[in-house]
Amino acid sequence: MESLLFSELEMKKVKMSEAQYSKMILDQLEPYFLIDEQVTGIGPHGERVRIDAIITPIDTEPWAKKNVKFGIEFKISKESQGALKKAIEQCQRYKFSKFYNREYYLDLILLCPGEIENWGIRKESEYDVFRLIDALSIGMIKGSGDSLRIMCNRDHCQWSKKNGVEEGRTNFYTKN
Repeated sequence: MESLLFSELEMKKVKMSEAQYSKMILDQLEPYFLIDEQVTGIGPHGERVRIDAIITPIDTEPWAKKNVKFGIEFKISKESQGALKKAIEQCQRYKFSKFYNREYYLDLILLCPGEIENWGIRKESEYDVFRLIDALSIGMIKGSGDSLRIMCNRDHCQWSKKNGVEEGRTNFYTKN
């Protein structure tokens, strides 16, 4: 039985907490990815950091990069540009942090949910926000149900629940 994922607007209507939302997403990813939750690491300035989850594909054969690891930061938006700026800064800090006994950088940090339009950004500014996110190697988890997907560079699908590994098969996107 397929569980339903909610858009941010739907989450607000049902008052879903960030913890409930993250559990729902991670449950959807669990058949396809190994999941470590609340992983600590060392930030770019030596500070302690903790990311919500790190996922690693169970079947690495179809991936171009065999040891790919994604970090996930769950954020229920506050519908403000300031909240989005803070979320982007946090994801960028994780991009340059070392996890797993300070020995491993993550390939892509995923902001979840990834519907930027729900953060109160003016329509004319969305393009610039996506360019910034792309430049910082921040991806997104988007969609619901079978359309759940890992996206980067705005419209490049690395993986989807429906099709499995997509662009991650031949052209894995990373800027390490």
